[in-house]
Amino acid sequence: MENRKSLDGTNTDNTEASRKSLYKIGGAVALVAVLLYVVDVILTFGGEPIRYGSQTAVDWLGRLQSNLFLGLRDLGLFNVISLTVGIPLYLALYATHRRAHKVYAGLALILYLAGTAIYASVNAAILMFALSGKYMAATTDAQRTLLAAAGEAILAGAKTLRPVFS
Repeated sequence: MENRKSLDGTNTDNTEASRKSLYKIGGAVALVAVLLYVVDVILTFGGEPIRYGSQTAVDWLGRLQSNLFLGLRDLGLFNVISLTVGIPLYLALYATHRRAHKVYAGLALILYLAGTAIYASVNAAILMFALSGKYMAATTDAQRTLLAAAGEAILAGAKTLRPVFS
């Protein structure tokens, strides 16, 4: 079989194979993202989630130590993971629609990537997780007070933008 060349000299067979591979990855990622959302909904119905603003940083740090999985879920880690997993899906959608609707496809991709980056950057889950280990290892009240204040600052920053993205 002979390789076809496009007007710009690129190999169209390889490009088409790459595109099909991206479509398959996008489809698989869509299924994984839906599964993550369903798991998050099921876990939310499984107990009383703690919401931003309802607990102090010390309460959050203790919750992360007593039940890491539920603490991270309540801080929105599943949402960050689901959004990040969805990136290949939006790349596949862009590849699919870029010829017919280049501007709209590009805009959708840019908005999704920007939204994901903003949401992940204001999410407190990873920072609070890192802080919880240091808080529990602290040996003096001064260290614990300093780490609790850092936790309050993290939660305050996350709470400020949280209503916009929830």
